[in-house]
Amino acid sequence: MFRNASTHLRTGLLILTLFSVLPMLRADNTKEISNLLSRAQEQAGALKTTASDLQSFTRLGVRWDLRPETHIAKLTEMKEQLNGLLETIRKLDDLRSSASVEQQEAIRRIQPPIRELTANVRATLMHLNENHQQLYTCVQTDPAYAELLNLNATLAVRLADVIGAAADL
Repeated sequence: MFRNASTHLRTGLLILTLFSVLPMLRADNTKEISNLLSRAQEQAGALKTTASDLQSFTRLGVRWDLRPETHIAKLTEMKEQLNGLLETIRKLDDLRSSASVEQQEAIRRIQPPIRELTANVRATLMHLNENHQQLYTCVQTDPAYAELLNLNATLAVRLADVIGAAADL
């Protein structure tokens, strides 16, 4: 009988300990999520700048310093920035279940614009790869390429706005 009481007491203490520790763990995750949202905000800002730079190239006409290699380097930079942002968002997704309700909603709202931008960046890279034989012409005069760059810039602005609102919670 004493053994049963001792077991129940230990079980009760364990449960009390868990209930007192769980809020602290959640608070730690909430802080980590806030930090990740701040990092995502910085990454989205850099991505927005790169997308805007690429978009501006289409309005500048033929210039010696805007050779196809310049576009490829900027697109590569954009792809790397996007991959870094995607990694941050994956970490946010992993922590979503322990986030505050507001943070969970913010993380959910980031998903559609990041998917849309990812798809469009992929389409831009594919378009450039498919037209590599006429790379100079594609970069300078191809309306489909210019449209993809314009859409990248628009989507990057939208994504930065969504992430900025999430980070401001």
